[in-house]
Amino acid sequence: MPSSEDTIRGLTASLLWVEEASRCDDNLIIASEPFVATVPDGKVCMMSTPHGQRGYWYKQLVSGTDYKKFEISADQCPRLKKTFLAGQKELMGQRLFEQEYYNSFEASEDSVFRADVVKKCLREFETLDDVLDNALELDDEEELDGPAIDDLNFDI
Repeated sequence: MPSSEDTIRGLTASLLWVEEASRCDDNLIIASEPFVATVPDGKVCMMSTPHGQRGYWYKQLVSGTDYKKFEISADQCPRLKKTFLAGQKELMGQRLFEQEYYNSFEASEDSVFRADVVKKCLREFETLDDVLDNALELDDEEELDGPAIDDLNFDI
């Protein structure tokens, strides 16, 4: 199958298999899903090791409802020896080892702040008016320091 979202339109398939889905372009996966939507009993199968907390595959795995989800870690694979895994852990470090072999979705190392810290700092507002109301909210008895807005002269 072509690897560009621009060149795959119009194809049909009874099975769409996305290998290493965490590393595939999100638009490519989204554009490919209609292939099976028009076929009776069409199926989409995606498999991958994690590649950070990002992308379509991660979102589907975490909160998608249209898929059956299976998780298998390295210690459940009889072909991987404990000595091999120990060597990989030593070589890769804990963070990448957990991601590659134990299905751990790690935040990007390029981030200045961890995603969980940023989420704790954010507040959601429904509209810009809510943001402004909250920013300008004062107690009835509280006075503004400085001149009132009507007393200010703005030269534009």
